[in-house]
Amino acid sequence: LITFSDHPTRLFDWDIGTIDVFIRKIGEQYFAVLKDETYPTLYWTTGKTIRIAKAPALLGPYSEPSGPISPNFREAPMLIPSPDGKIWYMYYEQYPGVSYGLSIADNMSGPWYQASGYTFYSDWDKYSLPPSVRHGCMITILKEEYNKLVDHFGIDQ
Repeated sequence: LITFSDHPTRLFDWDIGTIDVFIRKIGEQYFAVLKDETYPTLYWTTGKTIRIAKAPALLGPYSEPSGPISPNFREAPMLIPSPDGKIWYMYYEQYPGVSYGLSIADNMSGPWYQASGYTFYSDWDKYSLPPSVRHGCMITILKEEYNKLVDHFGIDQ
């Protein structure tokens, strides 16, 4: 159990707004996955993208955020490892509810490449999610649990 002081402090020492932040410990590093909430401009090209900062401890200090992992106007990142733990999948929503995109890397520092979410070019996509998914979350389930869900709800193609 961690007890915090009565006086809150900033976790990140950056002059940018962030939302949709989660922190994941991978090995001995902590990775903060976040949405840069700044509006994109010629002078702030990373605005409204998914970025990553890292730290040696949960409470920091955190590095400056990485370059963009997603295109602009994406939010609600979800991070999952491949079944063998060798690849990372970063899903993100193109809001408002247009589609989901996916970037893939073999380590959290990248490089990341976009494998899905090419707006208006769905035939380029290598992965997809149901069209009604918004601000999602993925969890690992057992094959037995999956089978029970399919038996109960079925699968719409």
